[in-house]
Amino acid sequence: MSIEPRWLSTQAAATYLGYESRRSLERLREKGQGPQFSRRGSRILYRIQDLDAWAEAGLVDPGAEHRGARPLQVVA
Repeated sequence: MSIEPRWLSTQAAATYLGYESRRSLERLREKGQGPQFSRRGSRILYRIQDLDAWAEAGLVDPGAEHRGARPLQVVA
């Protein structure tokens, strides 16, 4: 039986999202554009569910522009 981690380091999270370098994820975090994270002392950790949610929120319908569709509005 193997236990899957709930929290990933920046390097592991970057790999999970398909980035070649952890620096890409660090830059997004510095700009406030990356996925949610938790600070544990000096460590930054990411939950897999937050990585998935962030990635899915950035999905784009490639045919939407050609059909004249407008971007979805997020209602809070």
